[in-house]
Amino acid sequence: MEAKLTDTEPQVALNDVLATERTIMANERTFLAYCRTAFSLFIAGLSLMEFTKTHILIAIGILFIPLGVGVFVFGLWRFTKKKKAIRAGKLLGNKR
Repeated sequence: MEAKLTDTEPQVALNDVLATERTIMANERTFLAYCRTAFSLFIAGLSLMEFTKTHILIAIGILFIPLGVGVFVFGLWRFTKKKKAIRAGKLLGNKR
């Protein structure tokens, strides 16, 4: 059985629903890109620290680890901020 809308409930166009779904998936893909970058930096830092003898490369490895953690935290923060904006309909292109 289909639920029928009354005159007081706004009808949402299919294009708007699909555009919102595309935006949600794009936000998730962006977050996954941040995760990949963060894990790559973290692993690169561990590898430089473990497999090199040069002090400068060990120092670079030590810098890569917190940088990777920072990229992950920034990506998570940005993802949650955009997710809330999408759900509230407060995107820049939205005229609501």
